[in-house]
Amino acid sequence: GPVLDDFRAQLDGDLAEFRDLELPSAISECVTLSTFHGCPADQIEAIATYLMEELGLQVILKLNPTLLGFDEVRHLLHDRLGYRHLRLRKEAFEADLEYADGLHILRSLQEKAGKLGKAVGAKFTNTLVVENDPEIFPSQPDPYMYLSGPPLHVISMTLMQRFREDLGFEMPVSFSAGIDAKNFPAAVACGMVPVTTCTDLLRQGGFGRLPAYLRALGRDMEAHGVSSREAYVLVAGGNGVAAMEEALKSVPEGMAAWRDHGARLLSAAREDPDTLPAAIREVAGVAGLDPDLVTLSATRIAGRLNGRDIVDALPADERYHWARNSRPLRTVDSDLALYDCLNCDLCVSACPNDAIFVYFPDPVSHETEILPGGPGGPTETAVGSGFLIETDHQLAVYDGACNECSNCEVYCPEIGAPFREKERVFSTKAHFSASEADGFFRDGQRLLARIGRQEHEMEIDAEENVARLSRAGRVLELRWESLAVLGWGPVKTEAEPVPPPEGVEKDGAFSLDTAVLWRMKTVWESIYESNRPNPVNPKGP
Repeated sequence: GPVLDDFRAQLDGDLAEFRDLELPSAISECVTLSTFHGCPADQIEAIATYLMEELGLQVILKLNPTLLGFDEVRHLLHDRLGYRHLRLRKEAFEADLEYADGLHILRSLQEKAGKLGKAVGAKFTNTLVVENDPEIFPSQPDPYMYLSGPPLHVISMTLMQRFREDLGFEMPVSFSAGIDAKNFPAAVACGMVPVTTCTDLLRQGGFGRLPAYLRALGRDMEAHGVSSREAYVLVAGGNGVAAMEEALKSVPEGMAAWRDHGARLLSAAREDPDTLPAAIREVAGVAGLDPDLVTLSATRIAGRLNGRDIVDALPADERYHWARNSRPLRTVDSDLALYDCLNCDLCVSACPNDAIFVYFPDPVSHETEILPGGPGGPTETAVGSGFLIETDHQLAVYDGACNECSNCEVYCPEIGAPFREKERVFSTKAHFSASEADGFFRDGQRLLARIGRQEHEMEIDAEENVARLSRAGRVLELRWESLAVLGWGPVKTEAEPVPPPEGVEKDGAFSLDTAVLWRMKTVWESIYESNRPNPVNPKGP
């Protein structure tokens, strides 16, 4: 269609080879409906009904932890887990969907879905609304802030288990609340799919934390002697036999199948658990049942049964308690600088978008001078601020990936935010022009820079060892290698004079510290011309 054709046209350069790939016109046949806190029950059901009836989609409803009720959430959050500093507001719970309403909506949608040949399920959960703490968000007018992480995991798992027990039928369940590498296998054992994570990826390591999830699951699967998710759910909690029996006995044909072949399934569960899903499919097929449907039902039942023991143990687990999660991050009493910070690289691993990267300039130390501007060219110079880089390991920010979430600031042990203090390189000229932040953009052999709210443009010819800096209607001629000044004066043109930048006196009395030149040269050579790939120079030399 035209939308995909438009996207194809945008694939150029090293991506051009992918333009003609065959792509499905439908992205997904299933959608998760996430309604914000306070959405009325009838609207939630109406939206889900529309998605099934009019768009033909399978629907998953993302539910809120407030469904558990004010008293139960307060008991878990304050009394069991110790997060007494987090204040709950009763009116937030009263404005949200109630537990009975949630059950009613799912039951009603299940009936509609059955008639349409669709499926309906639930995702647990959204964040938990708590009272905004002005010490944390002093400029936030919203009366609420939104809780995630370890305490939400316990609350959401409790709600998930209670909901499944009370619903009266098995349904698809997905989960996203305080998942980390340690509790990921248990969430999978509850038969939930997909199990997703967010808050944990904002910790040190970022997306690099994800392999540990799969390693933890792999170890537990190996310990149980299984190699598939289905087999793992069936055997992880020792509830596979009960789940198989319940799944088969839920239909008349299955009761006979369990009577005739139950012993075989019991043997597979004991002696070769990895073959259990295949054995269920074979028995279901012999009984004239849908093999995949029976196996799916058995794994969902096993997941629900597994959840009983898993969820019951969570409130007592100290890893979810405030006492375990209240330790402050280590800090040092120094201000974060443009160059030569501690270079611990914690900000690199903390960035969820991989926007912070390392670059490798040569250590340098230069005296600089201040060149005065104004009519008639320079007359006197003064001592500049100097330019110093002590190590060949520095940090920069790729503007195209940074959304200024401040996560790097949280983990930086120094005082300051890396996304503000470090060099910023822009992905497009339009983004550079639209921003007010200091930063750089390469346009062919020109380097555009904004430093201290002043914009500069430098044309570079490294082979001829010359460069030309333009700023506010004046031009600086330079030797590129040494940045020796060859000339500094107004642009010779018959056009109207260029107005001075904001903050510059109208008589032209402004100055330029040649430290700016060294900073631009460092960015050009160490980032844009680097022999090591980076976001704005992905191919390297």
